[in-house]
Amino acid sequence: MTNKKKANYISCIVAILHAFVSTYIAFIGIFYFCDREGANLFNDQECIRNPKNYHQFAAMITISYLVFDFSLQLFLIRDYSTLSIQTYIHHIFGTLGFYLALIENTVSLTAAIFNQATEISTGFLNLRQLFFFHKMKETVYFRINSYIFAATFILGRMPIQLICTYNVFPWIVEKIQSMGKTDVYYNSMILFMVFSQIVGLILNFYWSNLILAGLVRTIKGDNKTKTLDETDKED
Repeated sequence: MTNKKKANYISCIVAILHAFVSTYIAFIGIFYFCDREGANLFNDQECIRNPKNYHQFAAMITISYLVFDFSLQLFLIRDYSTLSIQTYIHHIFGTLGFYLALIENTVSLTAAIFNQATEISTGFLNLRQLFFFHKMKETVYFRINSYIFAATFILGRMPIQLICTYNVFPWIVEKIQSMGKTDVYYNSMILFMVFSQIVGLILNFYWSNLILAGLVRTIKGDNKTKTLDETDKED
């Protein structure tokens, strides 16, 4: 196995671990750290506007992962396919967005935790890559994983991110309206985080189309054409 393939394999393993750990941590942060009984980040604006130290801890975990994986991809794997370029963009905007949310430490931080909860689908995406690597794409396990990946992305990632955007929209409007009263640095932070959220939504809608196409092929039993698997790990 070449060093590039080893790095790719490590990237998949770490991504799977981060996906499941960060999803669990985000779940706790969403449902168990609001002051009022029955409140959570889905239904309580006061909770959304007052993140706790736990949410800072959760954000730092994902920042660490994104920096690690970006460095691994850029300096060791050095893949410049369309999918990899999209991954670089995702990691850059994700890292800066989470970091600025950590500094701003109000609604932007709880928005970051919402986005962290969407990572569940990433675990199954990277597990899919391991199936390619181990030449298991014709097995029933590959099919099952493909179905779970599509479900967690389309029924999990997309709705959560849309709900997050809807819940933080009043805060975004407030910040934009008050930009004349705040300094340029702070305004730039807010605009970048809003832009990052928009980029994330666009990429996820685009990836949803690829995933649906891949799911149709999987159902038909045709796994030869690549979509999200441009860097096939079976070579």
